[in-house]
Amino acid sequence: LYQYTLLMEPSDKTWVFGLEFAANFAAPLRRNSQYQLITSANPDKRSEYRISSYPAYNTGAINAAEIQDATQLPGPVSANINQLVQRLHGFENKPDDYIKQLLNHFKTEDFYYTLTPPLLEKNPIEQFLFETRRGFCEHYATAFVYLMRVAHIPARVVTGYQGGELNKVGNFLDIRQAYAHAWSEVWLEQRGWVRVDPTAAIAPERIEQNINIDQQIASGIVSFTPNSAMVAVDWLKNARQLWGNVDYQWQRWVINYDNKNQSQFLSSLGVSDLKTMVYWMTGFIGLITALLSWLLLRNPGQTKDPVVLTYQRFCKKLAKTGLIKKPGEGAQDFATRAKHQLPEQADSIEHISRLFIKLHYGKQSGKDDLQLFTRLVAKFNCKN
Repeated sequence: LYQYTLLMEPSDKTWVFGLEFAANFAAPLRRNSQYQLITSANPDKRSEYRISSYPAYNTGAINAAEIQDATQLPGPVSANINQLVQRLHGFENKPDDYIKQLLNHFKTEDFYYTLTPPLLEKNPIEQFLFETRRGFCEHYATAFVYLMRVAHIPARVVTGYQGGELNKVGNFLDIRQAYAHAWSEVWLEQRGWVRVDPTAAIAPERIEQNINIDQQIASGIVSFTPNSAMVAVDWLKNARQLWGNVDYQWQRWVINYDNKNQSQFLSSLGVSDLKTMVYWMTGFIGLITALLSWLLLRNPGQTKDPVVLTYQRFCKKLAKTGLIKKPGEGAQDFATRAKHQLPEQADSIEHISRLFIKLHYGKQSGKDDLQLFTRLVAKFNCKN
């Protein structure tokens, strides 16, 4: 059982997020038939809730109407979709086995996670599964649910938040909009609604980063490596956490409390009134801002990562032939385009690019790989 306090920022929605499975809570919260927490309080204001959740739970059976809702399809199923479900044994296997087969399909086939996917037009699910194979969490969750429903397994898309940033100053979890996520839920007999995250099945080397490091490498500027600039970033993060804790504690111990508690809190800080407190906080913010500005402007720094520097030299060699990485273009896509333009160097380009992906994004790489990568780039000589 997890017991926690949730401080919700103002919103235009009435739903409240919490850990699974929210079991104990008080008014103005209620739980609807979709197991969402809904508040009857004004969502335009900050609100504080105390909730208890059970991480192990079983939602139980669902009725015929709910099964129909969770298996309905937007239209006729195409031959390509039917063949895919049949190839993954979705029509005859147990649901658990079919789920494993489908997750393995996303993992082993050429699917990519990216925040800048191609635009999908007619038949978006089919186009995603068989053509573009690029998308973010909503693409994968929607496609997964659709393929479950084709196999007559109740499924639905669920949105919420995954993870958060631990504020070490105040010892609380800061959950921002950047942690928004979409996943899938399937209904299984004896287990109820079970969460499945198909996005997590994507292989690490096929995840295109939110910060496009490949594009920065091609331009010769990489600015987020361990150096003096990183020290400034750490300072900025620490300052943000410090201010976040001030804001959090202010809301909990001042705004949410009566006059007596407010006075006690301010007195403990040696402050007699709110006006003095505002002056003190303004001066503190100004001091932190000045310090951060000095750190950020003192020395922007450059990368010292040998893998990045070596790949940068490789990109510069290709740039001499007119091959420049496009915005949003990953290392593997760039290699494909380079091989098409320089067919005589196709093997070398492919080998170098795969080594870069392994060294930079993979978890298992050694000195031998780095030495081979460095030698191949040094020997690489492209002639257009």
